[in-house]
Amino acid sequence: MHDYETEEQQIEALKKWLKENLTSIIFGVSAGMLALGGWNYYIKHKNQHAIEASTLYMQVLQAVARPQEKDQEKDRAGPGEKAVDLGNRLVNDYADTPYAGLSAMLLAVKDAQAGNHDDAVSQFEWVRQHGSSEELR
Repeated sequence: MHDYETEEQQIEALKKWLKENLTSIIFGVSAGMLALGGWNYYIKHKNQHAIEASTLYMQVLQAVARPQEKDQEKDRAGPGEKAVDLGNRLVNDYADTPYAGLSAMLLAVKDAQAGNHDDAVSQFEWVRQHGSSEELR
C-alpha cells in the first residue's frame, strides 16, 4: 500500500476509491439484502405450508376417529366422507409433506378394513409413488 505523507493525501485516496467502487458496494449490499429477504420469505412460506398440512392431518385423524353419523350408516368401518375429502385435499395440495402420505396410508387402512380393497390399493400405490420420504414409500 502507498505511504501517504499527509492526512489530505489519505482523504483524497479514500475519495478516489469510493468514487471508483461506490456502485459495486451499493449493488453488493442490495443483492445481499434481497437474497436474505428472499431466503427468509422462503423459510416462512415453507413453515406455514407445513403447519397447514399438519393442521389438516389432525382433522383427518379426528374425522377417521369420529366419522359423521350419515357416514357411519353408509359404511361402518370406512373412513367416512369428511375424512376422504380432507385426505384428498392433503394429497392434492400438500403432497410434498409427509402428512399427505400418512393420510393416504391411514385412509388405505380404513378402506381395507371396510372391504374397499381397490381403494386401499390405490391409496398405498400413491404413497409408494409419491411419498415424500423413503420411509413412507
